[in-house]
Amino acid sequence: MTQRDCFPFQMGGAGISAHSLLNYLTTRGHKCLALGVLGKGFDEIKSRIDVLEKEHTPFKFITNYTRLGNYEIPKDCHLVLNFGYESKLTMLYNFDKFFASEAINFKPDLVITQMMGSGLAVKFSFNKGIPCAHLIRDVDTIYNLEPFFLEEKYLNYPDIFSNSKFVQQNFLKKYKRKSLVLYPSIKTDNYLLDNKDPKYITFVNPHTRKGLEIFIKIAEKMPEYKFLVVEGWGKTPMTSPINNMKNVTVMPNQLDMREVYKMTRILIVPSVWQEAFARVVIEAQTSGIPVIAGKHSGLIESVGSGGILLDEYLDADSWVKVINDLQVDNSKYKLLSKRAVENAKKFDIANTAKDFCEKYEL
Repeated sequence: MTQRDCFPFQMGGAGISAHSLLNYLTTRGHKCLALGVLGKGFDEIKSRIDVLEKEHTPFKFITNYTRLGNYEIPKDCHLVLNFGYESKLTMLYNFDKFFASEAINFKPDLVITQMMGSGLAVKFSFNKGIPCAHLIRDVDTIYNLEPFFLEEKYLNYPDIFSNSKFVQQNFLKKYKRKSLVLYPSIKTDNYLLDNKDPKYITFVNPHTRKGLEIFIKIAEKMPEYKFLVVEGWGKTPMTSPINNMKNVTVMPNQLDMREVYKMTRILIVPSVWQEAFARVVIEAQTSGIPVIAGKHSGLIESVGSGGILLDEYLDADSWVKVINDLQVDNSKYKLLSKRAVENAKKFDIANTAKDFCEKYEL
């Protein structure tokens, strides 16, 4: 449960990982229900329905009406999707009532929550005596802390799960709260590739915090190489320099990232903020794509031996040198490619969710 947009409209790591976890639990024989927000108003809802129709994604759109004099006007609405588990999304203003009604009817044995609305989920779980797992997704976002601003009786109720050891340690140091580790949920078989044509050096999510400025300098210094940029948090502004770079191709956000990895020879992750983990690293490594990233935060855990970690990650020349070396040294590339596959296997959901499933007897 989250009081924000979720899969397939939230394609960041948190949204995809929640989707993957519910899919995994469904394959283990459990009935799962996702509750989230469809939009703030009817214009936003219409744009999202347009996306579903474009992707040929089956859905049900249910509108409830109220009578005003001689007229019936829309009171609220919700969208129903099915991904093996059922997902119900409603208007933001109606979410509290919607969550209470749907949760009571569903009668869950476990409530899993993340980010916005997690306080609401903790209260519901506490009052019903149901176990609650609260998933911490990064080290900076205030939404992760909602359950810790509740009344004292709720404070120690949810089980806390961090999505890396880095986040676990950071969370303990900052907030004096212990947590277990549940790495991002990744079914690695879903990212195995056929018919690869690896011609690009790929950068996902061209945002300032993700290292956009560093990427631009790298691409400018390496005009002989082709770069692929995949949008993430919104559309790339028309004024962005990458739109005018001859060696850079920009792709919209992809529901199926395999199409990206088919064309990727090297994945670069030049993030300048504290990455909790970066699931794109494991997705790419699954098919033997080496990853180059900064040597900091959760990237140290995710990249492991399947890539190269840069100490001087704010220096574009350091990136240029390492990329060049990896492009021309085929034996080194093959070695890192092999190690990438081995590293990715450790983070398959069958391994990472084992303790979580045992804790709740799932």
